[in-house]
Amino acid sequence: MKVLALLPGPFLLQTSGTSSAFNGTWLMDIPSSEGAAPESIALDRNIFSRGDGASKLSVKVDGRFHSIPGDGYVDAVAVTMLGSRKVRELDRYQGKLAYSVVYVVSANGDTLTRKVLDYSKPDGRPIPTTMTYRRIGRIMRGASPV
Repeated sequence: MKVLALLPGPFLLQTSGTSSAFNGTWLMDIPSSEGAAPESIALDRNIFSRGDGASKLSVKVDGRFHSIPGDGYVDAVAVTMLGSRKVRELDRYQGKLAYSVVYVVSANGDTLTRKVLDYSKPDGRPIPTTMTYRRIGRIMRGASPV
């Protein structure tokens, strides 16, 4: 068992009442993220999957929580269809909601918006994140737009 102890006393005394270069509101430089590896997301035969290789997640789309062994962030995932172009993923860790993720495919099928609410912080307040993906390739005939 690993234990990490943080002793804030001296640090707080040194920084109390001072300004830090890290304080502020930050905006990600989106153009600098170009060239990131593509992410596979699929919905086929009532199975939702995302990722590849060892990090691949595959879950039945039935709204029930399914155990996810070996993942360091979550231990159960539930996926629900909210419409023909909308899927919700709920992630739990030790029985508590950690993330809510809603995937929405655009009407023309070219983009997917991923809206994440992160509940995993100690204060429990959700931290929202929105990412937009561009489809690489075409939608396969008869496949879900996801």
